[in-house]
Amino acid sequence: MLTLTQQEMDSLQQFLNEGNVAGFYDRLAYYGDPYGRLGLGVTLNNTPQGKLANAFAESAGDRDGVDLSYDPTVGSNWSNLNSALAQRYLDAYVENAGNQPTRQQVQTAHNEEYPRV
Repeated sequence: MLTLTQQEMDSLQQFLNEGNVAGFYDRLAYYGDPYGRLGLGVTLNNTPQGKLANAFAESAGDRDGVDLSYDPTVGSNWSNLNSALAQRYLDAYVENAGNQPTRQQVQTAHNEEYPRV
């Protein structure tokens, strides 16, 4: 299981503070967290897994009357959700004293953030 140092978590937070979600996920992958590769693919919509996740979000949004189509424009529903999920992932690292978030923590974050869009 991956453990991040405080310096690494601070570096990741800086990416998010700057609105650079792709940079956050890229650095997370560099640190060895496989969720970073998945998140980067979602953020850039450039991998099969990322495209599938974005299509799923769009479909769920359509069902609920919310536009969650892929739109990296700052302030879009999709962008807001993507940023919120990245922050929740980093928050889980902090809550876990630098240890990698559990699957349950990730699932809970998704379940709580989708309705907020």
